[in-house]
Amino acid sequence: MSDDNVLSGFEGSPDGQPPDSGGGGGAGFWAKITGNNGDPSGTHIWLYSWEEVRKVLQGYPATPGTVDNWATFTGARSGTTSTDPAYNTIENMNSGADAHVEGNGVDPANLDPAATGSNTFDFKPCTTGNVVWMRPVTFVVDGTSYTEYWFSYATGVDGGCS
Repeated sequence: MSDDNVLSGFEGSPDGQPPDSGGGGGAGFWAKITGNNGDPSGTHIWLYSWEEVRKVLQGYPATPGTVDNWATFTGARSGTTSTDPAYNTIENMNSGADAHVEGNGVDPANLDPAATGSNTFDFKPCTTGNVVWMRPVTFVVDGTSYTEYWFSYATGVDGGCS
């Protein structure tokens, strides 16, 4: 195989992959999750509010427990849970149903207090303040173009036993 046929990294893409085309989007950008809609359907699927950010300090935050090493800026993109929300690819296959392994690899049946005794374990959304790699995904349905914002974050499970 000739070196002329080998793809190398693409500018702006952290994974070195070419931008998607047809049902895809550009290389993406960094965004901070600013909230979620509380999983109103009980299916472990959230809509997220977010704001585009840029790196402003080296390394981890100067103040532990904050994200002061990232900051929003004039002209930054953003979305709310009702206008341009973000979606999590790991939650895409979630149903909230027992005997169905969710996108993070956990079956809700294993968290059911009726089956496991009294506990408060449940699926949790991507936490507010997390910085994620966001990708705009543009697609066409019945001649109408749509753009959605998607990121990947393995949602956690938290709770306790009583």
